[in-house]
Amino acid sequence: MAMLDRRMVTMMVSSCLFICSCTRTGAIPDVTVVGYDCIGEYDPLSDYQSAVEKVVRRLKRETHSHGYNYLTYDVTGNSKCFGQGICDSQLSGDECMYCLGAADVKLMIRCYFPVRALMILRECLLKYQEVIL
Repeated sequence: MAMLDRRMVTMMVSSCLFICSCTRTGAIPDVTVVGYDCIGEYDPLSDYQSAVEKVVRRLKRETHSHGYNYLTYDVTGNSKCFGQGICDSQLSGDECMYCLGAADVKLMIRCYFPVRALMILRECLLKYQEVIL
């Protein structure tokens, strides 16, 4: 399931957002993996790694305070990373951070330094990709 086409990803994101808006039942976010995609591999000692870390950290910390759908980017050296975090709007700020943190960990387990990554969980989504300057 590591490689998904765009239509499948779009359908899964739409389904996730619909499910997220309808099935909120507990205080701990449902971090069940709905789907993921990992493309490419980058050098873990590169400027891109630094950009990814900054983007993911910002997404985990800021998504809930930007309407639960946050876009951000970072430029480090010659590398630019764009990212997006989405959480179910029924989650609290801490729950959103927890869910995106779980998405980050699940990406690290399934993918080896992907240039483009997408992790869709039941109540949140985390994605990032390299932007060529």
